[in-house]
Amino acid sequence: MNVYILENAFFTLLLSSIEVFPKECLGLLVGSKGRDRYVVNQCVVFQTAERTRNEVIYPRDQVYSKMQRFLKEYMPYFSVLGDFHSHPYNRLEREGYKPSDGDIELMEYGNVYIIVQIHKKRKRMIWNYNPSEQTISGTIGDNFIKMSAWLRSRDNDVKAVQANVICRPAVGLLGIPEWLPS
Repeated sequence: MNVYILENAFFTLLLSSIEVFPKECLGLLVGSKGRDRYVVNQCVVFQTAERTRNEVIYPRDQVYSKMQRFLKEYMPYFSVLGDFHSHPYNRLEREGYKPSDGDIELMEYGNVYIIVQIHKKRKRMIWNYNPSEQTISGTIGDNFIKMSAWLRSRDNDVKAVQANVICRPAVGLLGIPEWLPS
């Protein structure tokens, strides 16, 4: 399974993660779904979410239904594909791009979930694919970011399966120039 992240969605994922760091961010993934792919066109950030370093909670019943009604009326060619959230980790935690047990429990079969691992950077890196991890990563400003995509394996199974993240706008991106103030 491939998850294509288009430019608007990519920059929203970046900015929403950076804005609330070291707390978690949360939002919806909006786009279209094919037989073997998800195309994420937009991301909707939950501004009503309660954030901490380890979790983020939002009033699901109120917010989710509002988003669904809006999409149905104004953007009928898109649907909610799933959600995204960030994992603000220190740089020693190498597995920060993977879902926690709590994340997997909340996943619904048929949806896609993007995790944005974020921590302070050690050095500047261009954005690139990491084929062995099926992720993309790089630095922007003072932050290192790694993005991964996950699916629940089956309806009654409590396992997550990783999908390939494909984001052409990210590859080769150098990030904010070092001389700009942070």
